[in-house]
Amino acid sequence: MMRKVKIISFIFVLLAILFACSDATKPSASDKRETSSLTIAVASNFHFPLSILIAESPFWSSQPIDLVVGSSGTLFAQLSNGAPFDLFFSADTQRPIALEENELASARQSYARGKLVLFPAPQWLVEGLNSTNTLDISGKLAIANPQLAPFGSAAKNYIDSLNNSAFVFTQLVLGANVIQAFQFVDSGNAQVGLLAESVLINALINLKDPKYSDYFVLPSERYPPIIQDVVIANSSSRKEHAQLFIDFVRSQDSQRKLASLGYLPINEASQ
Repeated sequence: MMRKVKIISFIFVLLAILFACSDATKPSASDKRETSSLTIAVASNFHFPLSILIAESPFWSSQPIDLVVGSSGTLFAQLSNGAPFDLFFSADTQRPIALEENELASARQSYARGKLVLFPAPQWLVEGLNSTNTLDISGKLAIANPQLAPFGSAAKNYIDSLNNSAFVFTQLVLGANVIQAFQFVDSGNAQVGLLAESVLINALINLKDPKYSDYFVLPSERYPPIIQDVVIANSSSRKEHAQLFIDFVRSQDSQRKLASLGYLPINEASQ
């Protein structure tokens, strides 16, 4: 009888150890790696900075994330027509607001403020912008399409803020987005561009050519603030994960990084 009791006791102890080991090796919710991709629509100006933030994050760099890049207008149209995005990082506030009003998205928050620059920026041109002298760039001026891209709209507002005779160019060349506008200038198909600072910093980091540092940050009072908002698509099945990603981009560490990549942090953007 004593031997039988000892055997039963041993079995219970063994089972307890097995259950304890099973619980100890089970991943917690915070450690679990998502198996389905988070699909993020991102305005072209923010593609490189967002990629940097993800790559430098131990957690988010281990998550499956798909970035869909384009102008804010194009991505807005795609989301409005049922594109399966979880998040939309726009380069403006108007389109995210419109998506909320149409009950296609929610949880709208600002994540950065963009800066408009002149590239290239020879000294005579920079000095001339602050004078009443006629500035003839003797060529084409490239901007993003104002109908599709907030940086293009800001550039058009800047041009309109100048005296009509102050800024003379032979043709205004429109890119589908601010990246294409930059490519027009970089390839020589346009002589000057009004672009996003983030695009020039991207080129400087990746191509390591000092010519990309030859730009001039335009005075922000000459164009409407480029406040950039993000929303979660109402059709998303991963809203909780999407909100965690927004929190990550809006965190102090991420905002400090964005300040070095051509943006004003959101705390300054609201001032």
